[in-house]
Amino acid sequence: MLNKPIEKEICKLTIDPIYSIQTARLYIRQTFKNDLDNFISLYGDEKVMEKYTDGNIRNPERIKIMIDINIKRWEEKNPYSSMSIFDKETNEFMGNIFISSFERSDNTGLLGFLFHQKFWNKGFAKEAAFALTNVFIPYITSVSNIETINEIIAYARPDNLASNKILQFCGFELSEVVEKFGAERFKYSLTLERLKNSRINHEQNTICI
Repeated sequence: MLNKPIEKEICKLTIDPIYSIQTARLYIRQTFKNDLDNFISLYGDEKVMEKYTDGNIRNPERIKIMIDINIKRWEEKNPYSSMSIFDKETNEFMGNIFISSFERSDNTGLLGFLFHQKFWNKGFAKEAAFALTNVFIPYITSVSNIETINEIIAYARPDNLASNKILQFCGFELSEVVEKFGAERFKYSLTLERLKNSRINHEQNTICI
């Protein structure tokens, strides 16, 4: 899957002073306090949240707590934290993506991503997920002395075709079917060892969609 021919674009990475990724169309950076209103709008959209975790919208207080936790992790130079996604040309807020190891004790990171509805079905989620999993995390783990994970996991409902296709494109393998948040979900796995063996790397630049 990772070796299939794809349109190629160099992903630009920065880790000092801001952790960020630039792809062909996206600017993805660590989450800050001033993202609060954007996150309230995103996590308060019933359609966006319909197939995400328990399917419920998040209240502003819960979102603020989530942002504060992730800001603290970024301050500790921990890249397994929330990132905000923007249109690189217009600077419009598009969504949220993360690989989080928060309160996980099994050396895994959980991948999640959400986009506003107007950005659905345009390849943005695939672009962001591939850049984060196949470019950013492998690079960060190779140059930084940080908390280590061995595996990235993700969940998708069987009827969420878009998310399943994105995870498969990024190299995730279906490991099992589980019951989670009251619904059947596919559990996917992508080991960092597999990423290390399969990615195309040239110094600090990695080929990305």
